[in-house]
Amino acid sequence: MLAKIIRNLILYSSSFLFSLFLHTGSITLNVKYEKYYSAFLISWAVSSLLSRKFKVHERLSLLGLLYTYTVSFFLMLGILALMIFYFDLAGVSRFIILYSLLLSYLVEVNYIIYKNKDKINFKNINLTYSSKAFTFEVTLYGVINIYLIYSLTGNVSFVFDNIILFINFYLCWFVGSFVGHRFHPAYRRKDYWTFVWQYIKSYIIILALSSFSAFVIRLESDKIIYIVYGLIGYSILSLVGISFYYYIKKHRLLELNFAGFPVKGEFGDILLSDNNYDIKRTYRSSFNITTSEILNDKLKNLTLKKHPEVFQFLDNYLDLNSFDNSHSVVFKSESASNIDFLPENSYQLLLNIQTLNKTHGITQYLNEINKKLMKEGIFVGNFETVYLRHQNFLKRYPYYFAQFFYFFDFLLNRVLSKIIVFNGMYSALMKNTNKSLSLAEGLGRLYYSGFEVLHLRIIENRMFFIEKKIKESTKNGNPSSGLLLRMERFGQEGKPIYLYKLRTMHPYAEYLQEFVYEKFKLQDSGKFNNDFRITYWGKIFRKLWIDELPMIYNWIHGELKLVGPRPLSKHYLSLYRKDLAAKRLKIKPGLIPPYYADLPNSLEEIMDSEEKYLELFEKKPLITDIKYFVKCIYNIFFKNKRSS
Repeated sequence: MLAKIIRNLILYSSSFLFSLFLHTGSITLNVKYEKYYSAFLISWAVSSLLSRKFKVHERLSLLGLLYTYTVSFFLMLGILALMIFYFDLAGVSRFIILYSLLLSYLVEVNYIIYKNKDKINFKNINLTYSSKAFTFEVTLYGVINIYLIYSLTGNVSFVFDNIILFINFYLCWFVGSFVGHRFHPAYRRKDYWTFVWQYIKSYIIILALSSFSAFVIRLESDKIIYIVYGLIGYSILSLVGISFYYYIKKHRLLELNFAGFPVKGEFGDILLSDNNYDIKRTYRSSFNITTSEILNDKLKNLTLKKHPEVFQFLDNYLDLNSFDNSHSVVFKSESASNIDFLPENSYQLLLNIQTLNKTHGITQYLNEINKKLMKEGIFVGNFETVYLRHQNFLKRYPYYFAQFFYFFDFLLNRVLSKIIVFNGMYSALMKNTNKSLSLAEGLGRLYYSGFEVLHLRIIENRMFFIEKKIKESTKNGNPSSGLLLRMERFGQEGKPIYLYKLRTMHPYAEYLQEFVYEKFKLQDSGKFNNDFRITYWGKIFRKLWIDELPMIYNWIHGELKLVGPRPLSKHYLSLYRKDLAAKRLKIKPGLIPPYYADLPNSLEEIMDSEEKYLELFEKKPLITDIKYFVKCIYNIFFKNKRSS
């Protein structure tokens, strides 16, 4: 590596001296050029360090080598421009600056191509890009570009100087974006930081190129500051927008695969295998039957004749011969009042073709369905998830019109309908008959109303479900859709306490805890695997612990202490060993759990970690809490351990 550094240093120094000789006829350095030469070498060293071009592996492809040296070159342009501005070296000849940089870069590139000529293979070039991300970035940068031109010239008139500036800035953006590989689709990245690093690199390159071009066209220093601030603002807005795009894309992949929709991608940890699309196999009822064959024939040739895929779904996963036709009803209803006349506890199978989204008072309606069914009776219905709703917009309208219309639909039927202040107005205008439901909310409402999921399938761009009644409908619990969530947990001596957190899950998602555990089990950290209940912004809240800030109120109120086992729900506590569960309830739960001190890798290890803490706490309460607090803080802030 040392030989590489020395050769490269000699190359860049020689290029500078050769450029100086061509321009002045001498290689003697005056005070001005001595300062510039120092800035030149510093920018060379910093850009080489940041791009790690001297650590490049020999087996890297030719394109990989060229990419690394090109990034180093662009970084050097920006760093040198900033140093010229900072050290007031604007009097240095542009010819010397440009010629020395280009000469060094071209010699490097030609040497790499000559040395690796056997690696030349244009088939490895991958031009895959995301049109959505590209469109968003072009539009956002266009707005910033216009702002920059207005800041520099005082107008946005269609004149020659403004056109040159506009083209110049867009050229810098295009080169930086291309070199940074920004527009690969989000789902091709393995994790968020790998994905977002491509954008951060391109922001740095765009800033470097724009700063250097501003220096070359001799813009004043105060105008260069406008450019820097404008591009920093663009980078922040772009990063926020593209982060939401990433989490939305990842969240939708999880929803599709959970529902048995065959989507392949590189998020292998969230995909289900082809043989594991459904939650349970064919269900056979235990009812006494007399007219089952008539039911099968009635569904196939009459009631569901226009919906053959729905019939096939039922025929595949329900033993229709085990249901009595006289105790089965198929209907299309939007209100609980439409089924009031049906006798209670009398039906084995109820099938509603209408979507739940158009039902007036969904919870009331599901409770009414529950009353009409016998125990272990089956309810078949459907709802349009947020993702499927978006897909329907894309099918009905041209892409950009669909995005525009869907934005306002989401705002009205998903956001405003959940806000208490606007809920009454929404109900009056829309009659609660066009609600937008996430997958988690739709299933959560069913579980809240006493049903259990047997099967799910996307049919006719709707989420069809087969549910079994497992208990009578109940009004226990307090489901909410607001930002602040109130959750019942076990406190000291087993007394119920109510924790406050910022919502990171979809409404009604708390009723799916047992279902998610049964379906996906736990991660090593003790969290649920593939937890589709969490929103994409909720993942960010959890990473930064923003969602747990309201729990400080519980701490001040005396329901929690600073360090201790986390307060658990009834279902999660049932997974613990009985002796440990009893020990946990003897002391006050805490804000910061022992997990962050011991970093266990399984539920069994988590239980061992908590048992160890409880034994130490019983002997020396204060000293134990201080030791655990220090260790937890160290692991959180220095080992970057976070909630997921």
